Amino acid sequence: MANYTATMTASGLALLQAISNAGGTLEFMRTEAGDGALGSTDPATLTALIAPLQTNAVVDAQQDDAGEWYAFVEFSNANVAAGYLRREMGVYARLAGNSGSETLLVYFNALDAEADYIPATDSGTAMATSFAVKIAQSAGLQATVTIDQSTAYLPLDRWAQHLAGGGGVDQHPLATAVVPGLMPAADKAALGGHIGYGGLTQHPAATITTPGFLSVADKQRLDALSKGWRFQLAYVNGTSLATFNASTKYDFGVTQSSAGELIFDIGLGHPVLCLWSMVVHASVSTVVTMPVFMNDDSLYIYIDGTIQQTLGASETQRDRSFAIPAGDHVVQVLLNNSGGGEISLLLGPWIPGTVTWLRAATV
Repeated sequence: MANYTATMTASGLALLQAISNAGGTLEFMRTEAGDGALGSTDPATLTALIAPLQTNAVVDAQQDDAGEWYAFVEFSNANVAAGYLRREMGVYARLAGNSGSETLLVYFNALDAEADYIPATDSGTAMATSFAVKIAQSAGLQATVTIDQSTAYLPLDRWAQHLAGGGGVDQHPLATAVVPGLMPAADKAALGGHIGYGGLTQHPAATITTPGFLSVADKQRLDALSKGWRFQLAYVNGTSLATFNASTKYDFGVTQSSAGELIFDIGLGHPVLCLWSMVVHASVSTVVTMPVFMNDDSLYIYIDGTIQQTLGASETQRDRSFAIPAGDHVVQVLLNNSGGGEISLLLGPWIPGTVTWLRAATV
C-alpha cells in the first residue's frame, strides 16, 4: 500500500511567513509527480521535484476547525506515455497576485516498496487518486485556488460538500458543479415561504414552481383530522418525567383529536405512568387554558421538560393555565397511577388560534 512522507520545505515556510507578514493571500497553483529517488537528500532543502513527469491541478482548498489549510490535489494517468513508479509529489503555491516564480510548498516522497505505480495511458488501466494535504503553520492565513472545471476530478464526498453548501442547510435545488449550494438569505427566506412553514403546510403536489400552501379551508380540515397526542405507557411506580424516561416504555400510537382533547379511561390494577406528548408552534407567546378532569392519582403538565402544573386526584373539572413561548415546543401530560386503581382522564379543547399543532411526538 502506498505510504508517502510529507515535508514542508524551507522555501515553503519562508513563503508562508512572508504572506503572513504582508497580510496577503496564499494561492495554490499546481501539483507535480515524478519518479525521483530522494536518497540522502534533506527534502526540506528541495525547491523542485528531482525528476518530475506529470503536472496536475489543485482542485480545492479548505480550512479545518483549527484554521489550518488543506489543499485537495488529484492525479490520474491521463497523458502518461510510459508507466513509472511515483516516488515523489509536490504542491506549488505563490503569493496571490504575484506573477513571479512558484514555490515548492510541500514535498512527498516514498520508498520503492511504498510508492504507487502509475500505468501508461494506453495500458488499458485507468487510474485516479486524490490527496488532502495539510499545510502546517497556515492558520490565520487567507488562501485561494483557481479550479479548471474541465479537468478537475473530485471525490464523491468533496462533490457532496460542494453541492450542499453550508452543511446542506442552505442548499439550492438548482446547485450544479459550477454553481455552489449556498444562496443569499433573502432567497432562502423566499424559498422557505414558497414551500410553507418548515414544510409543515406543504401540499404533496408542490413543486419548485407550484407553491406548497394549502387553502385555509383545506388546512383546517386536515388539522382537524391529524391533530393528536403520542401515547406511551410504562409499568413503573413513579411521579416524574425523569422516572418515565428512564423506564421501559410502550408506544401505543397517536390519539386523534381536533384541538388537543384527550379522553382516557382504563382499569389496569397496578402502578403505571402514562405519557401523552405533542409538538406545537406558537406564533406569539400564548397563555393556554386546559380543562382537566382526572380521578387517580396525580397529573403533571410539562413544557419542554419543565413542569408547569401539578394536579392531585379529584372528581371535579378544573381549568389549568400555562404559557407557551413563541416558537416550537414539546407539550407533555404525565398521569401517575401509583395507587393502581382505575384511571380516568379528560382534557378539554385547549389549542387556540395562535398555537399550531405540528406533530405527535415520542420523546
